[in-house]
Amino acid sequence: MGYIGIIGNPGADTFEAARVGVTPFGTPRGLASSCWSATQSPRNLDAVVVCGNRAACGSAAALYADLGIPVLMFDLVHLGRGGVRYDGGVVRQYRVTPVDHAWLPERASSGRLEALEAAGQVTIQEPTKRVKGQKIMICGQREGDPTHGMSREAFRAWAEAAVGKCKSLDKSEVVWRPHPLDAYQIAGADAYSDPREESLEDAMAGCWLVVVYSSTCGLDALLAGKPVLADGPAVYSELAGSFNDWKGLCPPDPAKLRTLLERIASTQWTVDEIATGEPFGPFLEPPPEPEEVPEPDDFASIKGIGPKAALVLFEAGFLTFADLCDAPQDHIDSIGLSKPALEALEAYRGETSEAADGE
Repeated sequence: MGYIGIIGNPGADTFEAARVGVTPFGTPRGLASSCWSATQSPRNLDAVVVCGNRAACGSAAALYADLGIPVLMFDLVHLGRGGVRYDGGVVRQYRVTPVDHAWLPERASSGRLEALEAAGQVTIQEPTKRVKGQKIMICGQREGDPTHGMSREAFRAWAEAAVGKCKSLDKSEVVWRPHPLDAYQIAGADAYSDPREESLEDAMAGCWLVVVYSSTCGLDALLAGKPVLADGPAVYSELAGSFNDWKGLCPPDPAKLRTLLERIASTQWTVDEIATGEPFGPFLEPPPEPEEVPEPDDFASIKGIGPKAALVLFEAGFLTFADLCDAPQDHIDSIGLSKPALEALEAYRGETSEAADGE
């Protein structure tokens, strides 16, 4: 690995942790997000690490991802608001994932989810049933969020289209809840949930379905036992429904949800862990060199062993003349050689053994 760009606030501890953490994999190049420019950004980077989720960071992540350069982001955690407690203190965690959240470990055995639960940071509720009069809530995201890359105008257009789709498919009232740092109202919604005045938990309590593009609110809804419709790529997409399967929308299966949460929790790292480079290993380590497989010996060169018998020996797992000489006789007898080929092989093994004894 050559140069790895680090984009963020150079004064932040996350930026310094990233700079230290990537050094085992390449040479870090710091790029301050406050003065980052698409026209002046270096292109000769082998990978990019983005610290934070501000608009400039999202634009940078999208640019490099479009160029085919691996992009990792770490910002606020998917799970556990405010950090996880260890030994009475609060340790801040950050999620480390590719820009499109495409990567999650297949298995997670770190115990991080259990730690978050024990600290009271994560509570998994039982699946809920739809109650008459409940509403549909559509949740917004910040403009420039790297998980969607849309401007406010583009995301507003998506949200208004989502309202129309919901109303065409169901008679429930639709609530619009914007991101608290990019709050605005949209046309068509029946009600407005102001995130600065109403908690997400309270807002979800009166809803039977939560609709998002790719917001972390969707994961919060799954934790609350609510059905979720994700119209864009999200880290929890495998448990979310879509407009194309409206009748199939249902609360998450508890076992599947827990399995996913364990995988998500293992992407969350403290600043100290980020500085070790451990979170970057799965992304930045070059793939192992393929093992060199030796060319098999030509068994057909043995007197009395033809091409067919040679193929039988190869398919039985023999690669070298030494393999044939070292194999137990009962194994040789069991591989299905014809009688002439077996006799020829026995003669070869005998001659080779006598030659070795005579040395």
